[in-house]
Order: sequence, then C-alpha cells, then structure tokens
Amino acid sequence: MYWLFDIEEGTYFDLNEVSHFELSFFDGKTSFAEICEKVISKYNDEDPQAITRDLKELIENLQKKGVIIEAQK
Repeated sequence: MYWLFDIEEGTYFDLNEVSHFELSFFDGKTSFAEICEKVISKYNDEDPQAITRDLKELIENLQKKGVIIEAQK
C-alpha cells in the first residue's frame, strides 16, 4: 500500500500500485504520453485506453485538490 501526503492540508491519499507507478514519473520532465507508454508497457494485459483515461482522471483529481501542479515549460 502507498500513500501520498499533502503536508499543507494534512491529508493523505491511498494509492494503488498502478497510481504509485504512474506518479513515480511526475518529475516535470516526463510528458503525459511518455508516462502512458511506460504504464501501458508495464501493464500490457490491461486496455491501453482505460490506462490513459485513468491516468487523466488521476491527474485531474490531484490538480483539483492542489496536490500537483502543471510543470512550467
């Protein structure tokens, strides 16, 4: 089990193995497409469209909560 802590708000989010793997690439340099490719490659028995949709949803939810921000280019 993995957790993501929001120190400012004092809240935490439970992460499953896939979410943890996805977030490990959130470095401000790796693009969304590159992260999708890595996740699809690792979890190749899953539907690629579902992986992409779920990653978008994860990003949107964490952005709404202020946990992550879009990298400046």
